[in-house]
Amino acid sequence: MEILLTLLIGFAIGAILGTLGAGGGVITVPAIVYVLGEPVSAAATASLAVVASNAAAGSASALRRDAVNLRVAALFLVGALPGSVLGAALATVTADELVLGLLSGLMVLAAVALVRRPYSPDPSRARDWYGVPAGLTIGVLTGISGVGGGFLILPVLVLLIGLHTQLAVATSLVVIAVTSASALIARLATGAELSLEIVVLLAGAGALGAIAGRRYGSRLRDTQLDRAFAAVLVILAVAMLVSLFV
Repeated sequence: MEILLTLLIGFAIGAILGTLGAGGGVITVPAIVYVLGEPVSAAATASLAVVASNAAAGSASALRRDAVNLRVAALFLVGALPGSVLGAALATVTADELVLGLLSGLMVLAAVALVRRPYSPDPSRARDWYGVPAGLTIGVLTGISGVGGGFLILPVLVLLIGLHTQLAVATSLVVIAVTSASALIARLATGAELSLEIVVLLAGAGALGAIAGRRYGSRLRDTQLDRAFAAVLVILAVAMLVSLFV
């Protein structure tokens, strides 16, 4: 029963990540902690492996359709890769409660910003150079918390850089895959433990979910994607805040 539950969780995580271009890590960490019973630090490490695998599967599909802004992805990674290494080092001295509280607050802010944004971005006025400092910030958060950073990458790509949501979703998957893999390697280098059984089950089912989710998500309008993503963020933020005080 536990194996079946783990597979179902993995597929759901992958489907959400593939559809929305984010949300995999912020769902994976609470799921591993509260459903599978692992400590936050171990869940964060496993989450990075799962999210990297799922995002790689989803981004491969997007790359085949030429649906990724590779320039923006590259600029993000210039900042995100060193940031993820720094974040992994900081994770060894950061309290679990602080990590969960920080994630909750950032998720609510991102949800509000997405719902309130105008729905007519102008690609000709895209501000690609914001990708480097934004990538550095998100990379640090990824290394500390074990999430892929997509719940921040997607709003930044849409609100700050000016990409349409469909393009932002596919671009986000590429950034998440590389950043999560980098943060995972850095965490393992600091001595973090990794539950291979959980990772294999979640990642295997999640890769299938990510491919299915990317195909479904490509049919949705920007407004539908934004509101669905905002709803997922708020629900998870509230659940995590409640868990801190109960």
